[in-house]
Amino acid sequence: MIIQGPDLPNSLEGHCVVNSDDVMKALITGGRTSTLGSSASSATHIFSFVEQTWQQGPLLTNRRFFHACGILKDGNDYIIVVAGGLDDQDSMLNSVELYNFGAGVSWYAGPEMISPR
Repeated sequence: MIIQGPDLPNSLEGHCVVNSDDVMKALITGGRTSTLGSSASSATHIFSFVEQTWQQGPLLTNRRFFHACGILKDGNDYIIVVAGGLDDQDSMLNSVELYNFGAGVSWYAGPEMISPR
C-alpha cells in the first residue's frame, strides 16, 4: 500500500534522492524547476519519515541538476556524496560535495572527478 506524504516544497526535475533507513530520513539535492530556462538549484530538502515533514537542509556549494548521489556509512556516520551534473549554463561539472547526515552542518568539497560528467 502506498501512502502519500506531504508535497515537496518546490516542483523539481533532475534532482537526486538518497535515504537511510537507520536515520529514517530522505535527502533531496539540487534539481531545477520544470519551468523552461529555470536555474539549477543548490537546495537540500530533508524528509523525516517519522514526523512526515520536510525541512530545509544546508545549501550545496554548487548549483546542479542531473547529478549523481549516494550514501556511504563510515562507522556511525552517514556521508552523502553528490557528484557531477550540470550547472546553470548546462556545462558539465567535475565537482564532488560531501555532507555528514548525522552532524548536519554544511556541505564540504570532496576530491574532483577526473573529468566532468
